[in-house]
Amino acid sequence: MQTLEGLFAPLATPFTDDASSVSEVRLARQMRYLAEAPIDGYVVNSDCGEFGTLTYSERKQMVELTARLSPGKPFLVHVSSLSTAISLDLTQHAARHGARGVVVMSPFYGLYTTEELIGFFGAIARYGDLPTIIVDPLEALNADVRAGFTDSPQVMFAKSLQEIRQTALSCYKGLTSSDEFAVGGAVCSPLALLRPEQVAAALAGTPQDFAKLIILEETLGRARVSKSGLDALNIEVGPPRPPLKQLSQSVSTALKTLLQPG
Repeated sequence: MQTLEGLFAPLATPFTDDASSVSEVRLARQMRYLAEAPIDGYVVNSDCGEFGTLTYSERKQMVELTARLSPGKPFLVHVSSLSTAISLDLTQHAARHGARGVVVMSPFYGLYTTEELIGFFGAIARYGDLPTIIVDPLEALNADVRAGFTDSPQVMFAKSLQEIRQTALSCYKGLTSSDEFAVGGAVCSPLALLRPEQVAAALAGTPQDFAKLIILEETLGRARVSKSGLDALNIEVGPPRPPLKQLSQSVSTALKTLLQPG
């Protein structure tokens, strides 16, 4: 298993103007912008990428486009769903298209026993043929679930950014999510999409102030803030998909000012 290293950015899923479909042209522009930044890899279809509003075919489309547009750069794919079969299908698809691993959380609706959760994650890891990174934004995983994978090197439980002493980068206050986690030598943060140079500097030990941006992420949602922020950086990615709406003009203007260099 190859070791993951460096700074990973969760991709915003770019839509056409009416948000009816994924825009390949806009994804290409986003990835050209990130190719010039100190970004070492990507996470596809995370919360930042509005995975909950994507069809399963669109989630696969994003993987295929990312693989084609980012030759040589590693990428991870978020495969969470309410079904073992669907998450496994997304994992196997990701493996066929060169993903370095998958990110998955517990099914996000309903109540599940320890045995059911071990079976869910175990099937993805066993039959998906990819390293499986488990995140726990719902705090649903007990010690027995973790113990069930003690002897499974293919399964990794992500650490929070607070656990690796990167509290200043954390939007989630000690939790892991599909777009904020640490595993091996890799760190993923939604802040990396809008301020990649500053996040890289923070990881290298240079203090940075992300407080205002984190407040916006926490209160207005990372998908909305990420898309508005990319627009402010002249990286057009289209609107969020309903029911999400774009940020108000006043908030967008404040975000643009916040993202200005210096």
